[in-house]
Amino acid sequence: MKEILFFIFIVLQVGDVISTLYVIKHEGLELNPIMRFLIEKIGVKKAFIGSKFLIIFFLIAFYGVYDVWVFVVLIMVYAVVLYNNIILVKSFHDDR
Repeated sequence: MKEILFFIFIVLQVGDVISTLYVIKHEGLELNPIMRFLIEKIGVKKAFIGSKFLIIFFLIAFYGVYDVWVFVVLIMVYAVVLYNNIILVKSFHDDR
């Protein structure tokens, strides 16, 4: 079960990166203050690659320690983030 949830989490991470990069490219703002700080300090690509690498690294490193509920909570959080990004992307297209 954890393997499936981990896969879903990775898919959401990819969706988050793609949609957030799209929003930023179209004059949108990164709402996460930590990511916004990293983007200002090291740039968009490095901030996303570094942050996603760290998240995935820690999930893999402590994979045996986490219960299923940790993955469920992470999936719920990133599903909301991705949903919000999709709404923003859609709004860019609706404004045309």
